[in-house]
Amino acid sequence: MAKTELILYKWKTLKDLTNPIMLRISKKNERKMLSTGLSCTPRQWNDEYGLFVRDKRLVKDYEELNTVLTNAKAKADRIIKEFDRLEIDWTIKQFENNYLLKSVNLNPADYFESHIQKMVDAGRYGNADVFRSTLKILTLFDKKFNKLKFPDIDHKYIVKFDLFLRNERKIKDTSISFYMRTFATLINAAIADNLMQIGSYPFKTKHNKGYQISKLNVETKKRFIPGEYLTTLKNHNFEDPRLEAARNLFLFSFYCRGINWIDMANLKDENIKNEMSNDGIEIKVLKFIRTKTHKPFEIIINSDIQNLLDWFKVMPHCNPYLLPIVTKPEYKGDILRHHIKDKRNEYNKALINITAIEALKFPDALKNITSYYSRHSYAMVMRDKGVSIELISEALGHADLKTTNIYLDSFGREKVANASENLIG
Repeated sequence: MAKTELILYKWKTLKDLTNPIMLRISKKNERKMLSTGLSCTPRQWNDEYGLFVRDKRLVKDYEELNTVLTNAKAKADRIIKEFDRLEIDWTIKQFENNYLLKSVNLNPADYFESHIQKMVDAGRYGNADVFRSTLKILTLFDKKFNKLKFPDIDHKYIVKFDLFLRNERKIKDTSISFYMRTFATLINAAIADNLMQIGSYPFKTKHNKGYQISKLNVETKKRFIPGEYLTTLKNHNFEDPRLEAARNLFLFSFYCRGINWIDMANLKDENIKNEMSNDGIEIKVLKFIRTKTHKPFEIIINSDIQNLLDWFKVMPHCNPYLLPIVTKPEYKGDILRHHIKDKRNEYNKALINITAIEALKFPDALKNITSYYSRHSYAMVMRDKGVSIELISEALGHADLKTTNIYLDSFGREKVANASENLIG
């Protein structure tokens, strides 16, 4: 709950021996003091009402001064009320920018570039790419986007953007939602920087009619390989070493609960830890932090995973990386990330080549598999083995960290590992 109040800041004394009168804004554990430009002595201040005392012997012009203070607090309350009306989870910084009417002389295109650079500087390269792709599609939609001003982005503009994506680019709802959510995030940031009026937000909120992203059909088809085809994939002998490596990388991801490509590529020898099981048996555990959620993840290395690690070990690969994905160990940061993305493209092409092999007899519906199939394939095979939905969800890391710890304490991480053993015949 946010709170605004006028206080006499007695911890600071000015040259004229008065104390500054401050507007204090509080939200949760955050607090900010903003100057009102006025000051007085403790005798001239009424702590109970947060105003000058109503005594002309102490404050000759208290009526005028109290009007200034009352207006300042009313302005602060109006800003908060508008944030709440638009359902914006505002920050103290956003409030300050709106209260002080701070502005940055940037148009939407420049603001996109500025936002992207901030994310790059923070090492959030994936998020930077999301905004780059949205900026690119916006410049294709509006040839004059670099000359656009923020007030030009209204509900009608967003609807036209939707029609462009849908009719001219033939983009599905899932991708439209991706671009719209990114655009909405940028506009919220622009509102926080006072580049755009709060009431001009063009997307729908509870109290604001606008473009409704939630109405887009973003339900995606679960992409998985049925167990019988996984068995065929596992047992086939590939003459092409490129396809053999792709198959084994897919199986590694599958056995590791569908670990995504970026997390796989970044695995190093140091991610393997020796620990003791609940039964007092020494085990090996793969530990890493998921790039997407930044949460810790651990997988007990069973025999299926160990066999693949042994295979990768004798294959050409770059130390200290665990898998033969990164080929340039000197790459760091954004360059490394792009290198890993390029390798994923090569990997996905190899998977498509695999499904085209007649001997495997893959149906047409499985002719365009990608790295994403391993995660849902794992879940479906676990389900077919009779494993509970809760355990599958836990194994895939869907639960938050607190829930995960409770769940592991209840069932034991060895149960997850045992359920994952010999999933494919």
